[in-house]
Amino acid sequence: MGMKLQGMECAGQVKTSRVELSSFEKSSKRGKIFVSFENGLNFEEDQGGTMTTSPSDKGQQGIDIAGNATPAGDFKQLLEKETRFPPLPNILVAADVKDYQALYDQAASDFEGFWDKIAREFTWVKPWTRVLEGEVPKTKWFVDGQLNITMNCLDRHANGSRANKRALIWVGEDGTERTFTFSELLALTCQIANGLKSVGVKRGDRVCVYLPLTPEGVATMLACARLGAIHSVVYAGLGSSALRSRIEDAQARVVVTTDVGYRRGKTTPLKDIVDEAVEGLDIVDKVIVHRRQTPAITLDSSREVDFYSIHRAQLGRPRAVCMSTVAIWLGRHIIHDWRSTSKRMTSTGVCPILVGLLDIQRWFMVHGPTARLS
Repeated sequence: MGMKLQGMECAGQVKTSRVELSSFEKSSKRGKIFVSFENGLNFEEDQGGTMTTSPSDKGQQGIDIAGNATPAGDFKQLLEKETRFPPLPNILVAADVKDYQALYDQAASDFEGFWDKIAREFTWVKPWTRVLEGEVPKTKWFVDGQLNITMNCLDRHANGSRANKRALIWVGEDGTERTFTFSELLALTCQIANGLKSVGVKRGDRVCVYLPLTPEGVATMLACARLGAIHSVVYAGLGSSALRSRIEDAQARVVVTTDVGYRRGKTTPLKDIVDEAVEGLDIVDKVIVHRRQTPAITLDSSREVDFYSIHRAQLGRPRAVCMSTVAIWLGRHIIHDWRSTSKRMTSTGVCPILVGLLDIQRWFMVHGPTARLS
């Protein structure tokens, strides 16, 4: 390595140094790299210690690689590599799909017939007349068909042999455990759905769900789906400004929340956050509050409603929801049911997903597990 000192100027406390680098050579286990700067490269350091570089006015810099160093072109082979890892024998035995390629070929050879068969495994309010209509991207799936996702998540289990099977096991921050069978979860969902209906929520309305990970949060999401209400699920870790923007974006008429949330030993005043978020927001008609603390906080009767006062509403049948739910739901069913080790309802799964983390919590925490077939 050779450096040529071009000059150094001093004026008071201000110092500037300038160095011209003509070449650089480095040896390593992989070979020798020689970098030559044709006609030099200038380095300048200012009074703050900042180093800047610029080529000299005599030409361009060039880089040569010698020895056994890897040329840049050889890296292409690392960007295009395919490796397949076969499943372990014990996993393959328990898997429902033992030959993925055969399943893929079946779907590819009869696309509509494949999805028609999958869809018939579920409960429908009204069957479809055509599986697929139109061309991508303007397509319609299961034309004229109607179903309610909660009938497949709850009713078909609660009205069958799984009525007393545990559907949800919840463990709180303090170790408190609550268990719901399919019958009990169906009852809670129906009561909340009818409670929402009693405060004016109907099909197509927007409901903002700002709840921590509790059974009430799960049942509220199912209740909204049962009514056909569009629910915007907001993570309970977000602040008032973020919550307000989501309420405004969804044009939510109702907000469902709780007085406090417990996480990692801390208590978060969620109701106070909601109060700040909806202040001066006329689009919000009702704020439904699940009161967990003792003594219970006081509610503003002009707009706020106690969660358990609506929870005491009577059971009811679900309304039919347009088939726009179906295409997404069946696709997610394939992901959850077939990519799990086993879809049989003989084991207990753990789901630490937080309510409000994008769309995943509704499927992997609520709709996916409860919609399993066996």
